[in-house]
Parts: sequence; C-alpha cells; structure tokens
Amino acid sequence: MNVDRTLQEIAVSLIQCPELAHDTWTAVSVTSDGRTISGFFYTVTGKAHAFHGYEVNPSHFADLQSLMKNSWQTCLVQIKASDYKVHWEFDSGKKYVWDSTLDTQMAEKLRPRFQGDECWVSPLGHDVILSMQENSPELIDEIDELSLHCMITNAFLRAMRHGFTNREDLMTFALMSFEFAPNFDAHPAVKAAMRKVAGIPGAKWDSLYTAIPESVWMEIDTETFYDGSAWFSELPKERTADVA
Repeated sequence: MNVDRTLQEIAVSLIQCPELAHDTWTAVSVTSDGRTISGFFYTVTGKAHAFHGYEVNPSHFADLQSLMKNSWQTCLVQIKASDYKVHWEFDSGKKYVWDSTLDTQMAEKLRPRFQGDECWVSPLGHDVILSMQENSPELIDEIDELSLHCMITNAFLRAMRHGFTNREDLMTFALMSFEFAPNFDAHPAVKAAMRKVAGIPGAKWDSLYTAIPESVWMEIDTETFYDGSAWFSELPKERTADVA
C-alpha cells in the first residue's frame, strides 16, 4: 500500500457511499483526525447536510496518516460532482476538527468554492444526461453540458417544489421536461394529478402518469404551451438564457 493508492481508495469509498450515490449533491467535504470521519454534503438546493459515512472505513485515514509518517493531525478531502476531482488539505494542528456544537458554522467553513455554474452539477444530473444521450440524443445535441446541468437541476428544483424527493421521480421529471416542455408541471391537469399523488410514499411517477389523460400530454407537447423561460425559473436570474 502506498500514499497514492490510499488517497484513491478513500475518494472512491466516498463517492460510492450509498449516502451519496446517484443523488443531488453537488459537493462533499469530509474531515478526519485519523480515527473518526465527519463532514457535510451540499445539495443543489444549497443546503448542507451532515455526512455520516457509515460505509467509509476510518482506518483508511489512519493508514494514510501512517504512510505520511504522521505529518498531519487533521485532513480535509473535498469532491465536487462537476468533475469528481479530489482536493486534499493536510494540517499539522487541529484546523479541521469537527465541532458538532457548531454545525452551521462548520458547514460554511467546509463549503467548497464553486466556479460559475458548477454548483448546479449533481451525480443524478450526470445520470439524466447519460440517459438522454442513449435514448434521445436529438433533444440535447446542440446544448453545452454545463447548460444542460443547469436545466436539469432546474427541473429537479421544480419537482422538489411539488414534493418529489425520490431519485427515480426526480430523474423522470427532468426527462419529461425535455421530452415535452420545461413547464409541463404548470398545466392545470398535471397540477391536479400532483396533488392527488402527493401522499403516496416512495416513487410517485407511475401513479402520476396514469392520472393524466393522454389528451393532456398531447396539449403539453405543442409550441403554444412550451415556455422556454421555465428552464431557468428556479435558478438565479443572471443564469437566464435563451433556450430553443
């Protein structure tokens, strides 16, 4: 075992942690003192959530500490969903000791700095793009990837506003936004159906789809209904752009 391999194993274990897999996080910051790990993951909503990482073995950090000849007492590892690059910082003191009594302050202290629109990129957004590249590339072939992520995240946020939280529901909502219209959820019949399925636990999309008449989908799938401005309705106004 060497330092590079251990660094890689830790990064992989973080990304593959069930707590983060295929979700709407945009970055994760984890600290360790070689014995315990703690930290936060940050979602596309801008909120910070405590990262418990039960599947991540703290002994990997102890191994790293030993391999680096105990040159650090605390370390910080950050991963962004925009490119999955891993950023490491090592401190010989206790700079990154996590204080559970100061969750809010610590969350902000560990929040990564984002460049431009990368704060809208999530693993689930990557999944949506991959699905469209495989099944309907004609819908996205003229849109740059970062704009795609912004549009997809906007769809996620619209879905969340309606009470959708299940990853399959969020992904389907985004796909339907491209298939029909980014404002498909604004149709009165769709709104009514969403209210109807709101109390259903778990995935709701199948129940929602069957509650909407085919004639409504045909109405939504028209130029007169389509509203391109809805692609950025949930994002800051400065991100608004012309979308075909």
